[in-house]
Amino acid sequence: MKMKPLTKKEEEIMRVFWEQSRPLGLASLSEILPEYNLNTMQVVLRKLKNTGFIKRFGLEDNGKNGTRTYTMCINETDYMASLVIDKQVISLATKLIRSISSKKDLDQLMELIAEQEMELEK
Repeated sequence: MKMKPLTKKEEEIMRVFWEQSRPLGLASLSEILPEYNLNTMQVVLRKLKNTGFIKRFGLEDNGKNGTRTYTMCINETDYMASLVIDKQVISLATKLIRSISSKKDLDQLMELIAEQEMELEK
């Protein structure tokens, strides 16, 4: 599925979700990204929710009252893969394969290729 590229602020906030791998609310995010004011962060969270990158999860206690938490719907790998244009797949795969330095990783990749080949032959 092709996705629209994230803006710089959207990507910075999504990177926190990807790195933390847990539901986060405004309070948690503002501790991790203190350079953002709360209004900006709320706007970005709303946009990420509306575009399907995150979804509502629950509440977190910020000391005064509960704030809504969100969890990611799209992991970083799927996002990055969605940005690759079909014409770039072979070129990107070539570069990735050439960067593999472990025989074990290369064997695992070869197994995946064989599985996909069998799937395409069905």
